[in-house]
Amino acid sequence: MITIRSAVTSAFASPQLRVGLPTLCPPAGRLRVRPRTLSPTAPSRWSSSRATRFLPPIVAALFLLAASSPISRAQEDSGSLPELAIETVDGQETTAVHVQLEPGERETIEIRFSVDSESPIEVTTYVADAISPPNGGFGLAPQGAEQHEPATWIQFDAETLTLDPGDPLDRTVTIDVPGNAEPGQYVAALAIQTTEPIPVPGAKGIGQIVRVVAAIAITVPGDLAPAFELGEPALVQGPTGDSIQIPIENTGNIPVHPQGTLTLETLTGEEAASIPVTMDSLFAGGATYLEVALPEPPPPGEYRLTLNLTDSDTGETAAIADAPFTVPALAGEPGQQTPPAFEATPDNEEPSLIVFGEITVQSQGAPIESVQVSVKVANVGQPVTGAKLTLDVSQDGQVIESVPISEGVTLVDGVTSFSTSYAPEAGFTPGTWTFRVTLESVDANGDAALIAHSGIIHELNIP
Repeated sequence: MITIRSAVTSAFASPQLRVGLPTLCPPAGRLRVRPRTLSPTAPSRWSSSRATRFLPPIVAALFLLAASSPISRAQEDSGSLPELAIETVDGQETTAVHVQLEPGERETIEIRFSVDSESPIEVTTYVADAISPPNGGFGLAPQGAEQHEPATWIQFDAETLTLDPGDPLDRTVTIDVPGNAEPGQYVAALAIQTTEPIPVPGAKGIGQIVRVVAAIAITVPGDLAPAFELGEPALVQGPTGDSIQIPIENTGNIPVHPQGTLTLETLTGEEAASIPVTMDSLFAGGATYLEVALPEPPPPGEYRLTLNLTDSDTGETAAIADAPFTVPALAGEPGQQTPPAFEATPDNEEPSLIVFGEITVQSQGAPIESVQVSVKVANVGQPVTGAKLTLDVSQDGQVIESVPISEGVTLVDGVTSFSTSYAPEAGFTPGTWTFRVTLESVDANGDAALIAHSGIIHELNIP
């Protein structure tokens, strides 16, 4: 059975790494099984009568979440940036496809890629794992990363090609469910993106790889078993505030949507914090972490942490009861902390929602007159508005200047590249110069939330 959801929406995750935000989109996960011999069935098209069957309630919820997302194409208000779309063969934009198949069955569907742009655009299309970003939701594994089930069930030829405005391309997607696949709901992702960054109109030195993703949800009928587990809490202390991170894994075979309350108490029983928690959905097999922002940094000391979560759809629960929790004292004065050296996300780890993909600093002139700074930011979720990228410059361990690289930028799903030149007003005087980069999201009230920060990315020794 094939069901599609067509809407002017996009199936991505909330960009905020905080709790208590509304659910914006369908999440994703995977349930890993071993493939076996397949028994193909007759192919069908989007218009197949099999699409009229009713969906399970949780799958229907996935599509309702997709319909509530605020953006459908790459960036509606982006001026001359291309607008990519994944469509049905009759030209209706789609954010998710649901296929219900028994073990050993095969389904073939047809999709269409299109672009609205001023000129032909080189694009890349591919299938990838759906991953779970912090606080749940729908994310996309990096292009070219090793695939796992159910992405490996999908036969689709990835390609790089030129897409002409007004001349969409039709392609075939075939889904083969292994003969020993267990019951559950599985999610993978189909993506189209520009092959190279597209210059952002009116923003010098900024380019964006524009990407659009559709979820491919596969239901294998049978007994449904909700379950999820919590890991050990950890305190994260940052320049813009503290938060508590707690690993969470969906060990069942259907999505869960945990919500509840986190409390922090002193050893004498005095309440230090009580914070409501609401996650976006976490799909079967998905593992991520819950991040709870602390309204006020608690004083250093020993505490007890309690977290009670309940899946709002099934009533399944998970809890942490009176776990020992330590808040250490920060060493040194604020602003004098030395963050760890920048490292790209290891190949064997699932990426965070937003990460620095590459940062370079190149000296210009002899003697050095300036440095050229280039930053690539990878976003695997919903567009983030009000992004502010800052270059922090230190001399002999003291921060002397924080220079905005870019402000008020929307980070679309994909890769955004930034480039700027920096020269201190008095020149590079003798000493050791170091550079770091900070990425924040600034809301309409001017409040900033830290998204990512690097360690020292470059060092200059001026004699």
